[in-house]
Formats: sequence, C-alpha cells, structure tokens
Amino acid sequence: MAIASSAPIRVIPVTIRKGESLSEPIDTGNGAPTMLYMSPGWNGQDVISFQVSADGSKFSDLFTAHGIELASEVVRGTAVIIDTHFSSSILWLKVRAGTRGKPIPQDEERMLYLTVAP
Repeated sequence: MAIASSAPIRVIPVTIRKGESLSEPIDTGNGAPTMLYMSPGWNGQDVISFQVSADGSKFSDLFTAHGIELASEVVRGTAVIIDTHFSSSILWLKVRAGTRGKPIPQDEERMLYLTVAP
C-alpha cells in the first residue's frame, strides 16, 4: 500500500527567451520533475531535450546509459510526462527546444511549466 506524501507538488515556470533554444536553469529543489506543460506557440520541430547540472552552473547534455541523447517528441499546448526513472536524480535542469545537434531558437519568448514531486 502506498503512503501519500504530505509535501505538495510544485509548479515551476520555465522560460525560453526569444531567439534562444535553451531555458534558464531550473532548480528542482531535490524533487523529481514529473510533467512539462508545453507552450501553445512552440515553433519548429516538436522535440525537446535536456541539460542537467549538479551545481547549477556547469551543464551537460542528458544522454542515456547507451549513449543516446534523451529527447522526447512533444505536441504544442499539451502536457508531457517526464520519466521519473531518470528525473529523480536531477538537481538542476534546462529544457531545450530541439536536440543537441539541431537546437530550435524560439521566435518569441516561451513560457512552459514544470511540475516537481517531492
């Protein structure tokens, strides 16, 4: 039987500035990112990828143990489930429009929302 946590799920705004493909750094507060709410105005290829950091200043592209970039197909204006198998160990995160090899600069500022579970 699962025991419910008394800590609330947090919602963190995520901004990708106009002309940029990477968001500003997001401090997960030792929580696990669980869902990303996409902007309805998202432009370009409907793919997101991530950078992660242990200290909030030095970021690395996120790859699987098999050397494959962790990228997810997304649909504009929807919510995307984030696999908690990898996200439970993320301390700092950046969301990228596109992939490492093909980043997609946004033509307007994009506001996304990230839910983080305790």
